[in-house]
Amino acid sequence: METKLDEDTMISSQLNETKIELKKLGGLKDLPSKFESFENQLSAILNEITIIRSNMDHLKEENAQLKKRNRDLEEKNAKMDSQLNELEQYGRRQNLEIHGIPMLDNETNAAVEDKVLQILKKIDTTITKDAIDVVHRLRGKPKTDQNKKCPSIIVRFVA
Repeated sequence: METKLDEDTMISSQLNETKIELKKLGGLKDLPSKFESFENQLSAILNEITIIRSNMDHLKEENAQLKKRNRDLEEKNAKMDSQLNELEQYGRRQNLEIHGIPMLDNETNAAVEDKVLQILKKIDTTITKDAIDVVHRLRGKPKTDQNKKCPSIIVRFVA
């Protein structure tokens, strides 16, 4: 009888284990719907990746165009700087810069022009007042004991 009791206990134990396993498998009933949900999520993620890659390709193309435009503008700017420098130099060809003429207090441009004409007369030139367009001093640093230099004078001749 004990064997029958042992067999019954063993069968009962196996039955309980099987019930537990079946309960675990009962959760597997939802497996197809969970799998479909994961599949949908994966599909959505892949769609987002496709959109992001497309946007990235568009941004790369736009960046390349902007870089090219920037290079073109830098080249154009360099050419314009060169042309401006040439024009400025061309415009200065009618200027004469004179250094070392002492500056008087409250000196006017007319007084500076008279000084320039006196200097030109002393060096035996035939330049008259009519040949001068404008005369003025360049802005200089304020006079101090350390800075006794006089501002230069610019004479622009008539073309």
